[in-house]
Amino acid sequence: MYPKQQSQKGLPKGELVGFIASYLLSKRFDDEDEATDAAIDFIDFCKGRAWVLTDVGSEIFGFTHRTFLEYFAASQLVRLSPSADALYEELFERIVAQEWDVVAQLAVQILGRTVEDGADDFLQLVVSNAHLKDQVSRLNVASFAARSLTFIVPRPPVLRDIVDHIFSLYVEEGVNEARSSEVLGQLTGAAAENLPLIEKYLADAAERSLRASFGSASRALLVLWYTWTFRSSVEVDDENRQYWKKNRAALRERAKPHMKEVYRDHSWVAVRLWADGDIELSELLSVHGLVSLYERLDVSGSSRIAPFATTVVGHLLSGSEVERFDRLAKELNDSLVTLPTPWISARPEALEHSARIDLDPSPIAIVPSDADIPSDATRLGAVILLGLPYLELRARAKGGHKRQNRLLDAWGFLLAFRGGQIPRREGIPFVERLGLESAALEFVLSWAERRVSVLAEPR
Repeated sequence: MYPKQQSQKGLPKGELVGFIASYLLSKRFDDEDEATDAAIDFIDFCKGRAWVLTDVGSEIFGFTHRTFLEYFAASQLVRLSPSADALYEELFERIVAQEWDVVAQLAVQILGRTVEDGADDFLQLVVSNAHLKDQVSRLNVASFAARSLTFIVPRPPVLRDIVDHIFSLYVEEGVNEARSSEVLGQLTGAAAENLPLIEKYLADAAERSLRASFGSASRALLVLWYTWTFRSSVEVDDENRQYWKKNRAALRERAKPHMKEVYRDHSWVAVRLWADGDIELSELLSVHGLVSLYERLDVSGSSRIAPFATTVVGHLLSGSEVERFDRLAKELNDSLVTLPTPWISARPEALEHSARIDLDPSPIAIVPSDADIPSDATRLGAVILLGLPYLELRARAKGGHKRQNRLLDAWGFLLAFRGGQIPRREGIPFVERLGLESAALEFVLSWAERRVSVLAEPR
């Protein structure tokens, strides 16, 4: 029934009788009429009963649930092809074409239970022969193998081949980035027993790629730096998610030497090195400009990392990782006020619509409802200064902010001051009461009075 799409919904009684009679004649009876009578008796017995096989329409018989059909189809496949080689011959082209997915997955599980190393040998054959196919087909094979790891724990060489196949596709030139990212993300949902070796083999593959300069260096580094954020069609439970978060520090340490070699080519790499104290802010700004702090990072097909400016603001407001973000706040206070203006030379419309730059969430949008103005002048200065590009864009769009708490009121006041809704005699004392450091205070006043702009003027 399963190989024919139409038959999956059910078979007419006469056709089903013929199918069952033919089977019984080859296995049980030596008389065709007796086999046919037995088939009719069996079907009549099933009629009207909500069992595995029942009538689903007028003289139409089928399985009460598709799961039964798929399971029995998989079981029969393994009975007729009871070895890895034989099952591979039956299923490889189906997997390549992304057909019979559930049945193929079930068949591999059944083969693994009934034949020693059956599932391992099958996956080895599938992955080893994928190179004969086009890129789309290879991605389909990679996805099948990755999802198989949720219920199969293969021997290490097989697991390594699967991971290598998936990684090589992920960094391949011209690959469908969304699809290859999804497939790589499917590895993060593997059975817990597979995760340590998957982590090791992914890191090994990324480092080989970086040393040999094949594939995209940026995407190879993303695997090491952001593996735990990859999204996929496989549901990743909390245990798996915590595993990747727990082990991300070790993966990032393996990335660091390579990041220091390529940070001039990739702004997100330079930003992460600055955040960790590996390069100076002046170096980041010299190579990539301040706009690098406002760029959104597409990690995978459906996973994005917010601009680092919003990350800094969030940590400065929450008081987390105090030592690290106090250092960043001081560097920002010291450096931003000395930068030539406008800070960001991209035209505002380009800034707003660029795929590389994110304005939502802005630092303003992520302020928690109970946030207050930081008492530390350096922290507050960094928060306000980082918010100015967003404020200026909002001002040009004639936008505003609802009064929710003191910090939003401060941003809203600055926005109104720059927009001319608040007179100078009221605006200057308010800004002075914020308690900013002198250089930051002078810059913010200059901005509020429209003596400087942080964004280039529209063309």
